[in-house]
Amino acid sequence: MRLLVTRPEPDAEETAARLAAMGHEALLQPMLRVVFSDPPEALPEPLALIATSRNGVRALAAWPIAAAWRGKPLFVTGEGTAQTAATTGFTDIRSGGADAAALANRIVRDLQTGGGPIVYAAARDRTGALAGGLTAAGYDVRTVEAYRAEPVAALDPAVVEALRAGRIDGILFFSRRTAEAFVAAVETAGLSEALATIACYALSERIAEPLRAFSSSVKVAPRPDFDGIQALIAAVGRS
Repeated sequence: MRLLVTRPEPDAEETAARLAAMGHEALLQPMLRVVFSDPPEALPEPLALIATSRNGVRALAAWPIAAAWRGKPLFVTGEGTAQTAATTGFTDIRSGGADAAALANRIVRDLQTGGGPIVYAAARDRTGALAGGLTAAGYDVRTVEAYRAEPVAALDPAVVEALRAGRIDGILFFSRRTAEAFVAAVETAGLSEALATIACYALSERIAEPLRAFSSSVKVAPRPDFDGIQALIAAVGRS
């Protein structure tokens, strides 16, 4: 299949390599550009750390002040974030599932209040539910804006041509903001009708919502990770 990957770099290249190993052809159109903030100069010794995305882990790993924190409990969401944490040297990685609620439950289960601050390497654009919920439960959460993801406004010419020519069989979406940025760029390019019959593979129902107005074939992964997306693609191939 010919699949369009909308993830930001460097995750887009990794996803394309995994798709190629499955025998698919991948075209890249990152819809977000990740910009990392300057590292914090001073933070208290944390009881634990939080990162809800791979970029949160990458930012945290690059902070000079965090060089001695590799053995601290690091609470993460998602298998991919956990894998990135492992490859960057963190040793006590605790996955809380796929969303903020599951992660908060894991933190409450593992940590007592009053034991020290929890440092959260967060995105600029976030709901605030995780930190707010933990703070309300009595935890001292120190949120650091570690990075921002800026939407890409225009599709690459090669992607526009491929969409117009009907050369794309499916599009992969791993975040709500990516889906929203893609929809906006498609509307700007006047390509909304081209999406009508293209399969859109979304990691969750929340990610799928912005796509349903354009595509009649929006498929939600049975589990919120690459394996879930892979299962969707494999099912289409078998049919």
